[in-house]
Amino acid sequence: SGEFGVSDLDPAVAWATNVSHSQAQWQGGDVHAETTGTLTSDAQCFHMSLGLRVLLNDELFFTRSWSESVPRLLM
Repeated sequence: SGEFGVSDLDPAVAWATNVSHSQAQWQGGDVHAETTGTLTSDAQCFHMSLGLRVLLNDELFFTRSWSESVPRLLM
């Protein structure tokens, strides 16, 4: 699921978000992964954030997040 939008006052200001769930099961194991992503912008940069959470048999197994901003370079 996700959503996106653009400011009515400043078209350089925009955003998009997304959440995704995946699940795998096998004998003796159940894995659930949740990923999140956000992209926002302003007049100077695009800002990106990603996240990952992995549960193994309903216990936190792994988590990580990434963030980066990059110049728009006339976009």
